[in-house]
Amino acid sequence: MSRHQRDKGRRGELEVLARLNAIGADGTLCYGQEELGGSNGDVLTTHGLFEVKRRASFPSWLNLAENVRGVYCRRDRGEWLVVMRAVDVETLMAENRAAKREEMA
Repeated sequence: MSRHQRDKGRRGELEVLARLNAIGADGTLCYGQEELGGSNGDVLTTHGLFEVKRRASFPSWLNLAENVRGVYCRRDRGEWLVVMRAVDVETLMAENRAAKREEMA
């Protein structure tokens, strides 16, 4: 992996970290995970561990229509994944956090 690719990936991780911290997810970067095979995730938050991927382009089927919340997809015999807009995931996280605060009050 070139230095440019690593720098691009790190910028993406920092951008995602800032977005998650803006909604109160208390995120931190997972440094050194690439030496362990890259399977430990990039950003750890109170909502879990997240992997960050930046790409120049995505398959056209990932272009979500305005009224579509997400895309469920899987490889044959694989597990289901959900692709959603970051703002939709962040809204769900913020709503979940607010509901937990209300329960505790």
